[in-house]
Amino acid sequence: MPVWATKRRREPVSPERYAIRPEFRPLPGDIVIHKPRASVFFGTPLIAHLGTKASA
Repeated sequence: MPVWATKRRREPVSPERYAIRPEFRPLPGDIVIHKPRASVFFGTPLIAHLGTKASA
């Protein structure tokens, strides 16, 4: 069940609308960060990935 940031009622949006376009699809080995909401990267593993890359 989706969680909304506001109480506005809106039409459901197809997940296909937010899919990565074929020309921008990640390449094998690319890191993909899934964002659960529009809040920059808060609550995502981005910092862990950046720390791993910096120490490599």
